[in-house]
Amino acid sequence: MRYCVFCGVDIPLDANYCQICGKKQPECETVSGDEENPSAENEQETKQEKAISNKVIIAAVIVLPLLVAVVTVAIVLLLK
Repeated sequence: MRYCVFCGVDIPLDANYCQICGKKQPECETVSGDEENPSAENEQETKQEKAISNKVIIAAVIVLPLLVAVVTVAIVLLLK
């Protein structure tokens, strides 16, 4: 299989046109590995997005309790 250079859908190796977007495909060149594989790029982007969201969650878990503690101490001191 190879991928449409315009929409990224899987197309047969001998296809001249994409079945989805209908655009003419350039001549097929031999591709080594996943260099031209959009799903591999999407997978890498998804991993990066998960890593970023994990960092945001960790930061929130650390910062939120500290913020609550500071506000609580401030209220207790003001009420004395």
